[in-house]
Amino acid sequence: MPMENVPKRVFLSNKMGYSPGAAKTEETDEDSSIHAKRIVRRFFYENGIDFSVVKSPSFLKMIYATIRCGSAGYDVPQCNELSGWILQEEKKEIDCYVKEVKHSLGITGCSILLDG
Repeated sequence: MPMENVPKRVFLSNKMGYSPGAAKTEETDEDSSIHAKRIVRRFFYENGIDFSVVKSPSFLKMIYATIRCGSAGYDVPQCNELSGWILQEEKKEIDCYVKEVKHSLGITGCSILLDG
């Protein structure tokens, strides 16, 4: 899909299709769910993503967080946001978690082992 056709804001509804700017037509919940699953499938296929990613807790959190935006709309992150402030915030969270784990090593007596 050419970048000019990629929506910057996606409006979600369990009764309607999600395409912004398109004439909205009534769909059953089942039709809407099947349509959404096909779009997720297409995304995975086009980007060469292993389908088992759907089992990842972070994938499920992403989907549920997007759905919670509801009819107010969801601003799709741009590339510069993903590689900029969003990535930096994620790195900070991971660094804090690693510090917590390192601090707990003295208490638990456990070691971190890497197989790489």
